[in-house]
Amino acid sequence: MIRRTLHSGPSSTGTLSAARRGSRTKDIGGGYTRRMDTAKHTQHPRTALVAGPTGLVGGALIRQLLAAPTAGPVLAVSRRPLSDHPLLTVLPMPDGITLQPPVAVDDFYCALGTTLKRAGSRQAFRAVDVDLVIALAKAARAAGAQRAVVVSAIGANPRS
Repeated sequence: MIRRTLHSGPSSTGTLSAARRGSRTKDIGGGYTRRMDTAKHTQHPRTALVAGPTGLVGGALIRQLLAAPTAGPVLAVSRRPLSDHPLLTVLPMPDGITLQPPVAVDDFYCALGTTLKRAGSRQAFRAVDVDLVIALAKAARAAGAQRAVVVSAIGANPRS
């Protein structure tokens, strides 16, 4: 996790609170620090829910999650099939925007995306890029997710 601290130096609020949580920070320049977890609870296999696993970002994420030394179960929400892996479970994309993961989830990653051209209308585009992302995040939270990472195409060409 990279964050900008409000105060610099060893007595900054971010550094002290990170130390209390069982982590330490490392100055990476430009006023930014990286928090590195050292608590034992971060070493257990984490269950990840991944939306958009067939795209460039989602596919790379799935490979990294499954290759990690502490890899845990990965639930992938997808319309298309994925390669077999003992830790990978593919959940079909819900028809509506409701999803109930079959197990508790620790982390939610969303790499969903479409283009206006592919979606066909602004309403259909919003249904994927906004409504579905929010619905899946709510489902992940209801399943216990404590972390969420959303990849956004903010600043992308609106005519694409």
